[in-house]
Formats: sequence, C-alpha cells, structure tokens
Amino acid sequence: MISTPDGIKGAVPLTHARCYVLKLHGDYLDFRIRNTLVELAKYDRDTNRLLNRIFDEFGLVVCGWSADWDAALCAAIERCPSRRFTTFWAARGALGEPANRLVAARDARLLTISSADSFFSQLAEKVGSLERLDTDHPLSPAVAAAMAKKYVAEDRYLPQLSDLVTEESERTYTRIEQLRARVLKDGHQAIPDYLTDCTRLSQTFFAMLAEACCWARGRQASVIASAIQNIGRSKTSGGTQLVTGVGSYPGAAALYVAGVSAVGGANYGMLAELFDRVKLREFTNEGLFICEYPWHEIHATVKLVPGYERWYVPFSEFMHTTVRAPLRARLPDDAEYDDAFDRFEYLMGATAFSRTTKQYRRALAGRWLWRPRYKAGKEISFAAILTEEANSFKDDWPPIRAGLFGGSHEQFRALAEAYHSQLESVSR
Repeated sequence: MISTPDGIKGAVPLTHARCYVLKLHGDYLDFRIRNTLVELAKYDRDTNRLLNRIFDEFGLVVCGWSADWDAALCAAIERCPSRRFTTFWAARGALGEPANRLVAARDARLLTISSADSFFSQLAEKVGSLERLDTDHPLSPAVAAAMAKKYVAEDRYLPQLSDLVTEESERTYTRIEQLRARVLKDGHQAIPDYLTDCTRLSQTFFAMLAEACCWARGRQASVIASAIQNIGRSKTSGGTQLVTGVGSYPGAAALYVAGVSAVGGANYGMLAELFDRVKLREFTNEGLFICEYPWHEIHATVKLVPGYERWYVPFSEFMHTTVRAPLRARLPDDAEYDDAFDRFEYLMGATAFSRTTKQYRRALAGRWLWRPRYKAGKEISFAAILTEEANSFKDDWPPIRAGLFGGSHEQFRALAEAYHSQLESVSR
C-alpha cells in the first residue's frame, strides 16, 4: 500500500506486485493528506511518473467518481497517449462535464449500475467463476454453468439465480426472434439453418439449465421453469404448420435440456415443475403437455432437415443429438445419457396423456419406443421396464413421490395401461 511520495520510491515494481494499492491523496493518519482544491491541483514528479505508467500499461475500472475536483488526476488521465487497454466507467446516473471529457479521452465503456456494492459483488462472482474454469471449455457457457451451480447450492442465492437465468433467457429470446422473421420469409429451405442457429444462440442458456436443473429445488425450480417459458414464447405462434413449428422449437429444445438434466440427477421435483409451468402455446392452461399438436408440427419441421426425413419421430432423434453437447459434462457416459433421455421422453408422453381429455388423447412417442432392450436374454420394452420399477416401489417410485401422476401409483398404473395400449398401434 502506497500513500506518500516516499513510499513510491521504495515500492516493489508494478510488474512484480501481486496487489498494488495507491492512495493518491494520502492516508488520513498522515498530516500530508490532500484535501483542498489547491492540494488536489498538482502532484509531485514521482507520483506523475507512476500514474503515467499505470494509465498507459493497465486498463481502468472507474466507479463513483465525479472528476469534478481532482484536477491533477484528470490531467494525468488525459495526457496518457494510448488506449491499449479498455476503461470501464460505472455510474448510477448521468455524468458531469469533467467525467464525460475523460470518457471521451479514454474511449471508455459506460456501465449503468444500481450501486457500487452490487456491481463489484457481481464482478467478483464472474471473475471467481472464470478462475475455476477449465480453459479448454467454451468460455461463456462454462461461466454460466459455474455461476448456476453456485447459485442453486443455497437458497440465499435465489435473487442472483433469478437474475442470471431470466436475463440470459431474455437475451436468447431476443436473438432467436430475429431469426424467426427470416425463416418465415424464406420458407422451408431456411429451416435447417434456423434450427442450427437457434441451438448455437442458446448454448449459454443450455449450459445453465444442464447444471442447475440437476439440483434445483422449490422456488429455484420455479424460477428456472419460468425462464424456459420465457424463451418458449413466440410472437409468431399459431397459423400454419411452419409458423407453429418454428415458434415452438426454442422452448421445446430448452425443455429437453432441463428435463434430461433433472432426470439424470433424479431431481423429479424439478421435472414436475417443468411439466406444470412450461407452455408451448399461449392458450394452454395446464402446462406444455396439454397440447399434442405442437409436437406434431415440430416433428414435421425437423423432417425438413437432411438426414431426418425418414425417422418415425424426427424431433426426438434430432433432440437426442442436439442436447448431447450441453449435457456431456453432467452425463458423460453415453449409456447413462440415453437412459435419462428416454426416461424423460416417456414421462413427458405419459404426463401429456394424463392431462388430455379422453376424446383428444393421442400418445406422444419418443425414440425409446423403437429402441430394443434385453433382460435375462429376452427383449423387453422400455415401457415394461419402467412399469416394473413403478410396481416395485409403488408410491415410493421417485416420479410419483415428486407428485407426478397425482402422486399415486394406482393412478399411474391405470394410466400406463391406456398409454401403452395406444403406443402399440403407433409402433406397428
């Protein structure tokens, strides 16, 4: 810590100091402290030399400074010949003329903040997340995942979690909404690029969901489900099959990332929250799964992607490939990932089936319906495996214990019979 011209002469060189604190106007314990306009108008030669180095060789973060009274400091900033490193100027309101002059001189980036405490706290969080990262990973998604993991660890971080996922979902939604206009103008030939671009623009949001949904509980789960609902809304919902498929895809893709992560972490409370809160269409009242038709339209949209034209359930196959990357860190084993993916799709289909009135019921099938399993050397359906699990645990089966299917094994058993019966006609 340097507070006097004498201290500058004996200080460790800047390049060798891990932390260098310079009190330009002195310390309150020293009678040489600078306070009046006359004292602040001029620095000694050693102080000016040091400031010349600092402003030339380092970037600046300025917070809570009006620049109205510190003439010598303003002069030191203005005489710096280079802008090789960025200056960030954080302020709560409009800047005065002296500060605006320095912003122009340094070509500074203005940051609007609510308070210095919140600004530096958030900055420290992000720097800390960066330090914990493996540098081989994509930076922005990895930072987001690290922050989400910290914020779901304790309920006291709920406001920070809410800000994190809400802001990122809104940012992602804004970018994707711009793509929708293009694809609706260009038609079917633009679909493959649209789906690829949507996935690319959603990577940071997907990284948050992959990490957070494995652990989120209670109000944390509600916040995350609301963020997915936000990204799933569309100004272009309704209308033709193309319009609905394009509008529904971003929310459905985010739902898959969140749902597979929740199942992989055995966090069925999070899954129940997703099923209750997320909707694909504005007019649905009981969650995403009340309406079968968006899924039909999304399947039809994905069929336009080369390589997916002949699949029974093209969207399911497309999602299995697409969400693998954001979930790899959470579910590194491919067999474990396949099981979590299939369980999610089964529970999603069964929940949709249970929440649709009988005359409109149509079973939603996933890729699991055509994937063979074997037990004791004999082929067995995935539906039969899950039914055996549920019959073994009854009301203690984790999905039922979390509140799915009314929290009742008997309700699930009756539903499963009807659901499986309809699926048999689909698989033939």
